[in-house]
Amino acid sequence: MNDLRRSNVHLIMVTDLSQTLRSTLEMGAAFAVLMVLTALAVSYASGYFARAQIAEALAVSSNVRQEMVVYRAEHGVWPTSSAELPHSDLSGDKPLGKYVARLDMGEHGSLTAEFDETTPTEELRGTRLTFRPVSLGEHPDAPVSWICGAHGFAYGLTTRGRDETTIDTHLLPSFCRGY
Repeated sequence: MNDLRRSNVHLIMVTDLSQTLRSTLEMGAAFAVLMVLTALAVSYASGYFARAQIAEALAVSSNVRQEMVVYRAEHGVWPTSSAELPHSDLSGDKPLGKYVARLDMGEHGSLTAEFDETTPTEELRGTRLTFRPVSLGEHPDAPVSWICGAHGFAYGLTTRGRDETTIDTHLLPSFCRGY
């Protein structure tokens, strides 16, 4: 009888141990799944914030690009300095945006937005995004469109300026990626 009790006690202890071990393993698996989901969420949020900051560069440069096209239509050449665009955001002391540190005019009408070194998204700190004019010809009255980053353009269109984009391609909007 004593052996039977001892066996039952052993069985109860082993059963308790296996249940504890199983509970611990289940908790560990749940924790691992939670960690994977957290890592995915952080990765997604980081990309979302980067795209939002790039959208600011698109918005900030929009008025300047329009004024550059007007200048070209009036003078027959692209402006070469911010002094030639007195009404643009380039000529004031006000900040351009929360994340865009400055806009630089390049050769042949290109315009480059530079992100601040203190931008919250590490992948964008100090990077650049270039906008280049595209037209059907060299004539100042030719309609102008803009491409950004390394995006390609259709055969027969003329683009000007050098692409100085330094942002990783995966962070750029699809219309700024090279294909």
